[in-house]
Amino acid sequence: MTREGAAGWHGKLPTVSDFASRRLDARFIDHWDSWVSAGLAKMRADDGDRWIDAYLAAPTWRFLVAPGFLPAPFHAGAWTGVLMPSVDRVGRYYPLTLAAPLQEAPIDANTQDALWAWLHRLEDIAMDALDEDWSIDALENELFRLGLPTQGGDPQPGSGNRVTGSVAEFFAAAERPCCVWHSEIDGAPTVFRSRGLHESISGLWAT
Repeated sequence: MTREGAAGWHGKLPTVSDFASRRLDARFIDHWDSWVSAGLAKMRADDGDRWIDAYLAAPTWRFLVAPGFLPAPFHAGAWTGVLMPSVDRVGRYYPLTLAAPLQEAPIDANTQDALWAWLHRLEDIAMDALDEDWSIDALENELFRLGLPTQGGDPQPGSGNRVTGSVAEFFAAAERPCCVWHSEIDGAPTVFRSRGLHESISGLWAT
């Protein structure tokens, strides 16, 4: 799981020469990495030398994973976070994921607004982490300053627009546990639901 107090993370950073992670269970990382790696392989196969251009132009996605969606031992609770394109210090491309567990998925407007505001702020931190002047310590300090998402309370300022529609309705309409994805493409909020981890990153980032 994650150590209490801040979101965990895994992936590539411009200041690090290989994979790095904090506060995410190795089993969670293995499951997530299998999906990410398969998606990147599909992008390379489909787009050839052009895949890097598509990768670098890809939007950041905020995600909300319903209980029962991930395999044990993570299936009991909901998860939330951001997924964004990144690169390490020696030029190898791989996304950065920041993620945190939730006690439950948002069930009303207040908890939904508070969660999306937290995700906006988490995305701001992830964007800052792509700065070559940002160290792991700087990333860690900002994550602990942000803290974990709360189940309610007043929304905090962050970039971007609020999601339209009810996340609870997205989950209720699903035939089985699902994942809700949200981004802003060309300035417009974009939300959709997938029944599994989205078929591939190539499909997610081609949306």
